Amino acid sequence: MSGSPPGTLLYSCSLRKSSESTQIKGAALKYIPTIVNDVKLVFDPKELSKLFTEFILKVPQGRLVKQKLDCLIDIVHSDLFTHHDCREILLPLMTEQLKSHLEKQEELRACCQLLSDIMEVLYRKDVVRNTTLQHDVLHFPPGYRKI
Repeated sequence: MSGSPPGTLLYSCSLRKSSESTQIKGAALKYIPTIVNDVKLVFDPKELSKLFTEFILKVPQGRLVKQKLDCLIDIVHSDLFTHHDCREILLPLMTEQLKSHLEKQEELRACCQLLSDIMEVLYRKDVVRNTTLQHDVLHFPPGYRKI
């Protein structure tokens, strides 16, 4: 897809038939995090965060839950999540996904891992030096905000 606009693969996934689209999205969820650090060198990191958010939101509720959470866990460990501007976009997505899956009691182990990894990164001094932890925690639903 050389010469294709950013997000073309993600957009084409949303146009395919359901079963084929699910397989493609499952593969994308698995492999996109492995290239994020390289892709952000070419694309604007904020734009990449927006595209990633759109892609995650296009995965139907109740489908590919484990893959989606594993993908979010990998993104938390990417360079993208250490940038405050990108976290501003990604953290609301992650907390909404967590809230939804925890309420439905879906993939609790992966939910706990994602929440733990988010908090671990947010408490790193090299990540929060340009912002405050309290500012990032505001993206969590009210029941999760107690520090």
